Amino acid sequence: MTDFPHFRLPFQWGPAQGGLAAQEVEQESIDEIGGCVEAVLRTVAGQRTTLLDFGRPELEFNTQPEVVRAQLAAAILEWEPRVESLISAYPDDSDPEVQIIQALIAPTSEEQDE
Repeated sequence: MTDFPHFRLPFQWGPAQGGLAAQEVEQESIDEIGGCVEAVLRTVAGQRTTLLDFGRPELEFNTQPEVVRAQLAAAILEWEPRVESLISAYPDDSDPEVQIIQALIAPTSEEQDE
């Protein structure tokens, strides 16, 4: 059990005493921050009816890696200021119309000092 639990993102069920329970992570842990970044990257702006601006722009048909990198980095910076990110995007060798996207994240200097 964690002292300051948050739901694990993406949301998961796991074994618990007497059945199943929502999985938790410690608030402000690397797992919690990483899950929040993943939520930003997996959510297209407009999908959440209670927070329409949350997420990233729709990039599914964008074939310009530099645009994809810039827009994903901006979304992470806006919605998860606890991290610094390095986004890479490049065409897939087997299909140049598909982009491989990688996001490397690290706690910001402010987060590391705490």
